[in-house]
Amino acid sequence: MTGAGAYSLAGLLRCPGDDPMLPVVRVYRRYQCPTCAVEVDAEFAESTVWEQVRRLRPVLVPEDVPQEQRGDVMRGVARAVVFVAASMTFRTLWLAHPAPTAVGTDSGAR
Repeated sequence: MTGAGAYSLAGLLRCPGDDPMLPVVRVYRRYQCPTCAVEVDAEFAESTVWEQVRRLRPVLVPEDVPQEQRGDVMRGVARAVVFVAASMTFRTLWLAHPAPTAVGTDSGAR
């Protein structure tokens, strides 16, 4: 699935119990945990998490990524995203990345 129908957090979004939240469609797109039944609106989750990732990892996440490629970009920097239903917030668990180097600098590798 691509474009507006894609689930960019599929495989990343987890409930507080650490279970994966699965993409579901009823009247509109949602993510739902099959174990605890916690669910969240997909558009809200995807836009909120994208903005957090952009704000917290601007060097690793380009600003002009097309909507249909955002899931792949987020999978490159995040190990998981936990949805905290009680506060309607998201906690990102990051992948380990080396410190970025400035473009055009000599890294010392020979």
